[in-house]
Amino acid sequence: MPDGTIARGDAGTVRKHLKALDLSAPAVAKIYRELGLETIPISVAKGRIDGNSAEEISEILGEAAI
Repeated sequence: MPDGTIARGDAGTVRKHLKALDLSAPAVAKIYRELGLETIPISVAKGRIDGNSAEEISEILGEAAI
């Protein structure tokens, strides 16, 4: 099974997802942020992403909606 954007450390795609969700489905964007923040420590623990990627994605997910 392929890894998701957070498990891959794909910050650019996470940012694009949130931009689209913030505009079209703010309630879903909120859930995406919450689940994403829960995914980060799992990805770090499994060695999928490093601390820098985790921090960058955490900052993106923590940003307020547009």
